[in-house]
Amino acid sequence: MPFTASSSLSSTDGNNMLRGLHRNNATTTLTGALAETDLSSFTMTGGTMGATGMLDIEAAGTITGVAGTKRIRLLLGASVLIDMPAAAGTADWWLHARIYNTAANAQRIVVEWSDHTTVTNFNKDYVTTAVDTATNIIIKLTGTPAGAGDTINQTVFDILVAQIA
Repeated sequence: MPFTASSSLSSTDGNNMLRGLHRNNATTTLTGALAETDLSSFTMTGGTMGATGMLDIEAAGTITGVAGTKRIRLLLGASVLIDMPAAAGTADWWLHARIYNTAANAQRIVVEWSDHTTVTNFNKDYVTTAVDTATNIIIKLTGTPAGAGDTINQTVFDILVAQIA
């Protein structure tokens, strides 16, 4: 919606609009830690999505090292939305998730991810969860290198929210 110099925005005008909720576009580097480690996390205040709202999450980065599979995961609370085993060697990785609340404690989720090692390594899935978004919830991206010489870089982690009135 266009705004003029004299326009104003009331609290109800924000409903049904997509807005930025969190952004971490600094490079986070994880090298050699052989345990699952947070790359980025955000605590969403309870009720932010509303009972029928939507989250749009996008993350990206790079992997390097010759050891085995480096794992990247996206979690909503304790629920794993994406568990992406990235290939050995050097590659870019990317993930995208859309989380739709059908109630404050029920979600339908569409996810897609790729590690770009080949043009055909593109994956997608549909999952459901029962996370109570009326309470504070942690949304996080984790990584697990396979060997001491492996590195996972996260360079993009954006979360957008649409509150549907």
